[in-house]
Amino acid sequence: MTTIPQLAGISYPGAGLPSLANFVVPAFPNGAGTLVGLYSLANDVDLSTFNFASPGNPLLKSGAPAMGTLGATLSSSAYYDTQLPSTAGMTVIAVAKSPINLSTGANQNNIINNFQNTSPVTGDTFGFANSGSLGTFRAIGQYTGGVQSSTIVLTGADSTKWNTFAGRIRPTGEVKAWWSASGAVTTGVETVPQTRGTPQSRTLLLGKDYSTQYPGAMAVLMVAVFNSALADSDVVANLAYLTSTYGPALGITTL
Repeated sequence: MTTIPQLAGISYPGAGLPSLANFVVPAFPNGAGTLVGLYSLANDVDLSTFNFASPGNPLLKSGAPAMGTLGATLSSSAYYDTQLPSTAGMTVIAVAKSPINLSTGANQNNIINNFQNTSPVTGDTFGFANSGSLGTFRAIGQYTGGVQSSTIVLTGADSTKWNTFAGRIRPTGEVKAWWSASGAVTTGVETVPQTRGTPQSRTLLLGKDYSTQYPGAMAVLMVAVFNSALADSDVVANLAYLTSTYGPALGITTL
């Protein structure tokens, strides 16, 4: 091993440097032409605002998300605004950790959403919630009469491990969710067609909703937003790519 002498008064780079995750982002095999948001949250709260899909449209920071070497802890007081609205057809793919103890409402949170608890409820949502004592991942899409959701019960989920979560809303109103853990993909039931109508113009937030109804903290590493409804096969292929290529590049084997 080579020893490098330190000169008096000279400090070597150390804490505060960017991490590998600040530069390693997915090169999705499908849907790249409709990718409008691609974010990697790690280590540096400001560097993490960069949008790899559209550099001129970065995240807007609110509060001070707690940054780790991999991922950021987001909450209703520390979150990002994507500056992106919902679109008639859209797909979201994210690498995150399901929050601890989803059986309590205080730990619910949304990875990305423009949810508002009005009457009727409005907005699109991709995130975590409890159903009785069970933790779930939900994709929720608004239509002209309200919202409908595709829900996956996170049976056996480990809140210390990074997993991949995906949701899709079709222009014809159907909603579907996916969860991938160590390459095992669980698929939610796709909802029935509805009149999608005009999506909300509110921008999509990472880690907070517009009513602060879901205040829990959660860890998020990567979020990708497509302004199209990717085909089932494209979503599954993108999840497989994250498991086989993106995750190992960062030392993650649980996607």
